[in-house]
Amino acid sequence: MAETTKNIELAGLLREQDIAKKVSEGYEVRGVFLTNAKRDQNATDFLKTEAAIVLYDEVELQTSYVPINKTQPIAAEIRFDVSGVPTMEYPMGKISMVIAPLAAEELVKMKGIQNGELFALNVRQWLKKTRVNKDIEQSIRQQEEHKYFPAFHNGLTVLCKKLTVRKDKDCNFRLCGG
Repeated sequence: MAETTKNIELAGLLREQDIAKKVSEGYEVRGVFLTNAKRDQNATDFLKTEAAIVLYDEVELQTSYVPINKTQPIAAEIRFDVSGVPTMEYPMGKISMVIAPLAAEELVKMKGIQNGELFALNVRQWLKKTRVNKDIEQSIRQQEEHKYFPAFHNGLTVLCKKLTVRKDKDCNFRLCGG
């Protein structure tokens, strides 16, 4: 493989790690190539000769791991602790809205965030590197801008059948949605 690959970095790694010797000593090789890019002709040609390598590229990841055609919402109750932050309740007739800054620790607990299912219906996910997405990424990377993030970006909208904002015995607020 080190002699036939067109990928100079891969060839270097194979030689540097002495992979040929390890294979001859009985080590088993399991090749998995993971990339968010689409496979090109080089990859297609190479995979025809190397059945032991499994490729997870953009197409495979979207097909197998991000359900882009999912239409059913995630049916799970989620609670966000907003005890230490200001909240704004906004009633709109039969529906209501609550605006609150949430900690990332709260958001990562949401069902569907690990595999991307939560964002399957979000059009921004498929827009790739737009100016707006680049601006969002830049403000995430700049620690001094974190406190301004809610002002710069409209955040995450969570739709739910039931929303309650209640004070618990310690007069803390909890947003509960299901």
